[in-house]
Amino acid sequence: AIGCTGRDMCYTLVSMYLLIYIQYSGLLNEAQFLVLTGIIVLCRVWDAVNDPMMGTIISNTKTRLGKYRPWVLIGCLSNAIFLILLFTLRFDNGWVNVIVLGVTYLLWGMTYTMNDVSYWSLLPALSEDKEDRDKLTSMVAVFASVGAFAAGGLVPTFTTGNAIEGYKVFGITFEQGRNNFRIDEELLSNMVTENKEFPEEAKRDLIIALITLKYTQSNSVCYAYDG
Repeated sequence: AIGCTGRDMCYTLVSMYLLIYIQYSGLLNEAQFLVLTGIIVLCRVWDAVNDPMMGTIISNTKTRLGKYRPWVLIGCLSNAIFLILLFTLRFDNGWVNVIVLGVTYLLWGMTYTMNDVSYWSLLPALSEDKEDRDKLTSMVAVFASVGAFAAGGLVPTFTTGNAIEGYKVFGITFEQGRNNFRIDEELLSNMVTENKEFPEEAKRDLIIALITLKYTQSNSVCYAYDG
C-alpha cells in the first residue's frame, strides 16, 4: 500500500505540470505546442485500448515470480526512467522536441499501465478473505491520496509568492514565471469579431472573470455569465 504513494505522486506530477513545464521552458512555439497537445490526447485515447490489452498479457504471464510481480517491477523501473526523460530531454529543434516528447509520453503512459494494471490485479490474489481485501484496498487508496496531494497540493503551496516558481520533486526542477499580466479595459479594446458592440456590463463581467481566473490554478477554466 505504501508503494502507491510514490506512484500516484509521479502520475500527478506529470498530469499537472508536464504541459506547464513545456509551455514555460520555451521548447516549442505555438504550432508545435498545439501538435504536441494533440499527440498527448491521442496517447490518452490509446491508453483506454492499452489497459485491457495489458490485462490480457498479464493474465497469460507464467513466471517463477507469478503473473503480477514481474510486471509491477518492470513497470515501476521503466516508468521512472521515462518520467525523468520527460523533464530532461531538450533539443534545439522544436519539431524534434515534439517527436521526442510525444514518443516519451506514450512510453511513459504504457509503462505506467504495466505497473497500474498488475498492481491492482495483485490485490485480490493476496487474500481470500473479503474483509482483508477491503482493508488493504482502503490502505492503498489512502496512500495514493497522500502521494497525489504531495505533488498536487504541497508543491504549489511551498512555491507560491516567488518570482520564479520552482517545483522540485525527486531532484527534478520545474520553473514557471509568475503571472504579471495586466487586466483592464484596454485588454478588451481589440474586437476580432464582426459584432463590435460590447456593453459596459459585459466588459465588467469579463474583467472580473479574468482577474478571478488569474489567481486560480493554472489549468482552471472560467465561464462569464452574460459576459
